[in-house]
Amino acid sequence: MFFGLWVATLDIAPDALSDRVATIGLWIATALAVYAVFQYVALPEWDAAWMRNTALVSIGNPAPFQFRPFSTLNAPGPFADFLVAVLLLNLPRLKHLSLLQAAQIMLLVGVLVLTMVRTAWLAAAVGVLAYLLLSPNRWKNLAIFSLVGVACTVLVLNASVLLGNDQAGSDLSRRFETLGNLQSDTSYNDRQAYLGDKLQTALGQPTGSGLGLLGTAAKLGSSAQVVDFDNGYVARLTEMGYFGTACYLATLIAGLVLAWRYWDGARRRGSQREAAFGAAVFALQITLAFTDISSDHHNGFSGIFFWLSLALVCCRHQPIRRAVRG
Repeated sequence: MFFGLWVATLDIAPDALSDRVATIGLWIATALAVYAVFQYVALPEWDAAWMRNTALVSIGNPAPFQFRPFSTLNAPGPFADFLVAVLLLNLPRLKHLSLLQAAQIMLLVGVLVLTMVRTAWLAAAVGVLAYLLLSPNRWKNLAIFSLVGVACTVLVLNASVLLGNDQAGSDLSRRFETLGNLQSDTSYNDRQAYLGDKLQTALGQPTGSGLGLLGTAAKLGSSAQVVDFDNGYVARLTEMGYFGTACYLATLIAGLVLAWRYWDGARRRGSQREAAFGAAVFALQITLAFTDISSDHHNGFSGIFFWLSLALVCCRHQPIRRAVRG
């Protein structure tokens, strides 16, 4: 949050600042994606030791081609969230990408698929759809996204050949197949359960159970274990009760309104570049709100992008006027 406030005070034109942030994010994500590919193929011993000691069963087995890459982050989920955020912030630059930048974008999309985090896949689709609806030259952007989609489909269908491992291709295929048969998917059914007894329990405690009950903070309690909670909205209601959840929802809505006003103002001024960036920020805000259905995406690494993107649309370039003494 404080980093976002600092960005908002910078005396740099909003379009130049947003382009700079998107470029930096793209290069950082490229480095992480390259390491993720190496990690997936070779799996260094330090990463294997991390998987064994954390006992995160959902990552997979600590062996090459048998797990979901997480690069230098602690798990595939935060890594996939980071890739989605960087991709969305770079959407306004798609029309004038260099060959190198296009290769970087394709690498990020390919590694995002490789993480096999379906929530991130769906979030990326929601974000791209929101951007298409708001962005200038939406038909041209639709053509570009269609080409990227075709390229990604070709990569997925030939994953076994490209990665040199049959199991990798079959794992990806099964992961995509579950999207069409959610009723038999364990993860989907577990998340649906939060709309039953756990939601009723939360509704029965208007003041909430208190912060620190869920998530990593719960490790400080008597059980000394992290308490996973796969629904961010029910988690907020459980912890903070009616009033706290209302404040939380008000913050999310305020973020959407702020991004919308920036986009609308740029559109009215006829500034296509700023309007495109406003559409990207709005898409990112929609994406974060969507992924909260799966788990909390506003108090972790993704929260940085929540405040950073809002800081970028709050930034106003005010040239400093200095008095000239005669």
